[in-house]
Amino acid sequence: MQCKMIIKVATAVCILATTFTAGIYASEGLTKVEAFLRGDFIIKVNGEATEFSSPPLVYQNKTYLPVADVGEALKVDVEWDGPTKTIYINPRLYEIQPDVESSELGEIEISLLKGMNATYMGRDYSILVNDTYGGKRYLREKDMKRMGVNTSGLVRVQEKWTQEIYIAEEEAKKAWKEQPTITYSYNSRTAVTESNEEKADVLRSFRPWNPLIPGLPVIDEEEEETYYYSRSQTQFDMGTLYSVDPIPGEENTYLALFFHDNKYYHYTLTLTPHEVNKSSGGKSVKETEWYVSKYSSEILYDVEEQYRKDYFPY
Repeated sequence: MQCKMIIKVATAVCILATTFTAGIYASEGLTKVEAFLRGDFIIKVNGEATEFSSPPLVYQNKTYLPVADVGEALKVDVEWDGPTKTIYINPRLYEIQPDVESSELGEIEISLLKGMNATYMGRDYSILVNDTYGGKRYLREKDMKRMGVNTSGLVRVQEKWTQEIYIAEEEAKKAWKEQPTITYSYNSRTAVTESNEEKADVLRSFRPWNPLIPGLPVIDEEEEETYYYSRSQTQFDMGTLYSVDPIPGEENTYLALFFHDNKYYHYTLTLTPHEVNKSSGGKSVKETEWYVSKYSSEILYDVEEQYRKDYFPY
């Protein structure tokens, strides 16, 4: 997709990173200039008039626009890296490659799954990687796409049990614009791709045996498969939550990959807002918190059972 920008001015058009004014003014190398704001200029994107957060600025017969507004109008991602004084402008739209039949894909199996953090083109991303025992690393295609990487033409493989699509790191290098920095930390051990941090924090803490939220009705497990769990009252921590991803087209619904008791599970989770009373400045105020209100599970892979089938088939 290509975007054409028409600006009704007789001067050349440039972009000024006014969004990052605070960072720039605090840095060295600042040059004071005399410029003019032109609130009478009309900006059109694809033929439609567009309003920016601040008017165009004219300096030495050139017109400057706030880069963040231009990025939003053209549907590209703009990031500011203060320590290096770098503005990243990264395209996020590309033609999605046609679906490939699963029979045409190579196959891998779960080896060493890790939730990790990838720093790429000025932004941090929560990703899930699958490291093989032979030292080869695979990255999920969906994570690469969130990073703005065009995966068209890359060799893809499908994980046998989760049906997730992966791309080998060596193959991914063909499409990277720069080498990402991939690191592991305690906080990144679960790949949660929800952009709302309040929701992501709740999802990151999900365990299927967490205690019920005080004040909500206790629902008998044998009567109905609906439960209410609090992230703040976890009594113990067993198993491993590898990833939680939003389910496309379903609001506040997520698919989680969880390992416990030598089994890999897919959990379908639903988040629900819940009002709580809190004290603020001596007054009681109501605030909204998010909770996992419902879940269902499916066993993907029983490690012990598969071992028996492979080595003791009789």
